[in-house]
Amino acid sequence: MAESEIPNGAYQPYAIEIGDQSASESSEFELNPRRLWGAFQRRWWLGVLLGLIAAVPVSYLAYTNIPTPYRAESEIRIFSSRPRVNYSLHEDQMNFRTYKQTQMKDVIHPATLAAAIDSGDLLKYSLFQNRGPDFDPVNWLQESLKVQSSGEEFFIIALEGEDPKALAEVVNAVRDAFMERSRNTSQLVSSERYKHIQKELNGDDKEPGLKAKIASHQERLDELSQLASAANADQMLQQQESIQLDKGQLVKVIRDIDLQILQLSSQKDALAEADQGKSLQQLLKDDLENAILSDPRYEEQSVYLTQKKRELEQNRKIFNSEKMQPIVDLKKEIAQAEADLETTREELRQYYQNQFQKEQMKQEELSLESIQRQIKNLSVHRDNLSEEYRGLNKKESEISESSLEFQNLQKQLEDDQRIHDELSAELRKMKVEQDAGDRIVTNYSAEVPRKRETKKRNMLTAGGGLGSLGFFIVLVTLLEFRHQRVHSLKCLEEEFDFAVLGTIPHLPARFVHGDDSSSSKASYYQGIFMEAVDSIRTILLNRQKKTPLKTLMVSSALSGEGKSTLSCHLAISFARAGRRTLLIDFDLRSPRIHEVFQTSDFPGVCEVLREEIPNPAKCIESLPIPRLDFLPAGDLDSATLMLLASDRLQEVLDAVKESYDIVIIDSAPLLPVADSLQLIQQVDGVVLSVRKDVSRISKIESCIEKIRMLGGNLLGGVVIGLDESEYGYRSNYSRHYRGGPEPRKRESLETNA
Repeated sequence: MAESEIPNGAYQPYAIEIGDQSASESSEFELNPRRLWGAFQRRWWLGVLLGLIAAVPVSYLAYTNIPTPYRAESEIRIFSSRPRVNYSLHEDQMNFRTYKQTQMKDVIHPATLAAAIDSGDLLKYSLFQNRGPDFDPVNWLQESLKVQSSGEEFFIIALEGEDPKALAEVVNAVRDAFMERSRNTSQLVSSERYKHIQKELNGDDKEPGLKAKIASHQERLDELSQLASAANADQMLQQQESIQLDKGQLVKVIRDIDLQILQLSSQKDALAEADQGKSLQQLLKDDLENAILSDPRYEEQSVYLTQKKRELEQNRKIFNSEKMQPIVDLKKEIAQAEADLETTREELRQYYQNQFQKEQMKQEELSLESIQRQIKNLSVHRDNLSEEYRGLNKKESEISESSLEFQNLQKQLEDDQRIHDELSAELRKMKVEQDAGDRIVTNYSAEVPRKRETKKRNMLTAGGGLGSLGFFIVLVTLLEFRHQRVHSLKCLEEEFDFAVLGTIPHLPARFVHGDDSSSSKASYYQGIFMEAVDSIRTILLNRQKKTPLKTLMVSSALSGEGKSTLSCHLAISFARAGRRTLLIDFDLRSPRIHEVFQTSDFPGVCEVLREEIPNPAKCIESLPIPRLDFLPAGDLDSATLMLLASDRLQEVLDAVKESYDIVIIDSAPLLPVADSLQLIQQVDGVVLSVRKDVSRISKIESCIEKIRMLGGNLLGGVVIGLDESEYGYRSNYSRHYRGGPEPRKRESLETNA
């Protein structure tokens, strides 16, 4: 029979109420802000209600118990920069915020308060009387006075109490004492700084000042200038250069004398060794070689050639190839140096050979005594030149030391002179700035207050009320957050690894209870509700093609999660789809399906299990809906509960399966009792009902674990209570459920033909 064949007026049960549907979606549980927001949205009204109930007495107590004393205050201004006539001083460079905080702290300094009490004769006022023998007015003022910042350059000295006149007098006295103390402190600091600068300039008996140091440095510089015959370091440097030139000339002359002495010594040795068979020609040849090797030009070129060869060896260690440009260049330079050295050697050989020939020609004229006399004279001359060279060395060292000392003294003199000028300028500025105004002034004095201070009471009253309201809102939100309720389809899919068979939307309360069942909106909501159930039915029928699913158990974690609603509507949907359907109320402890269909609950499952009625067919009732029958729960007793664990339960299920295409079993909740756990092993599949904002994640997890431990076939879950936006019916398709538009007229085939 098609869905349109259901008799008019046949009872079609509405879904039961599913509670508040305003929770927002969230994807995570642990400290997720969106989950907290969802918990707030579900229970904000309770938090507000409890908060308002608590806020009234709290605000009343605060309003009636918080005192409203008189308040006298005086405002002080501290200029961000010190007033000046023309100059800014180094002592004014302290951070202003630090300076202000220091001055505010100084207001309640014991010395300031003691001076205020003595100068104003404040002890005569009632504020300080009848306080007991241990009363200390200074300590009391330290605790009672309020020093608060009231602006960038301002702060307030305030005092609260019950004697208006005394409050004003005390505040003004403290202000005057503070101003006097601040003025004296500032003058003392300036005076001490003035003395310190004068001491730095003029010195004392223990240590000389800058003026004496400058004079001492200048005197020593004059002495060094006289000793070195130079007015400055540049002239000393010129003297050093001149001495170095003189030393170079002396070295050249000494080398020439040494060569002459060497030649004469060779001649002397030749004459002395003539009797030993050594020819004079051989001696001249040895002297020629020695002269060439000792020649400065030959030595310089030899050293240069040696350096180039050493560089060539170092480059060969760095570069592996002889073709590298640095090695090729060095080879060319070495070849050129060797050629130059050989050329120089030939020139020197020719030169010294001519000299030796001339000397040889004179040899016959010279005697041994003459040679010795010449050597002696040359040696004396050489010693004199050496002594002169040592004198130049000593003079150069003295000039170098004097130059270094001169430069150091000159730098010290410049530094001391610069500091002297800065300190002298600071002294002149301080003398000028003595006439500048005070940095701390009174903005306004304390006057006798005429009104009590109610601002604090009002703020605390409002704060107490708002605090109570906020406390209960937060408390209720956190308690709701701890329940870990399922608030969206996405949350369920992410928390568990089982399929979501479908969702059932939330119906407004007036349609749930049938108060407005005839309107077009009622048709609309009823339509989308039936479509949601039919979608779940379609999924189950598709599963039935692959796996036998004749007995289908519908359960939930706890009661009140919509399992009975789901069972009823699934049974109706299967019946409308043309399936012979049996709905069994197996919630033996708390049956309620008979109330929905307004039928009797006796006899039923319990009587069949106890075999009081052996044939289940005798207990089955036909409902007004075609192809849908109902087996009530019956009368439960302890014997029936014991039979749930026996084979009798399977026999009953086998008996009813033969007569029906599908058997829908509304079982008891899984967690409170063990009835459904016995049934899990006997059915072909289990569907778990989850109610939005009611079902808890931890409870659902326990249900899934128990079903799988018992080997049950968990088909998936159905989420009950989604609103229209979550369900997806806010589109043009919704117009087909409002009952407004007329069905489209179709022309007959004959007309079309």
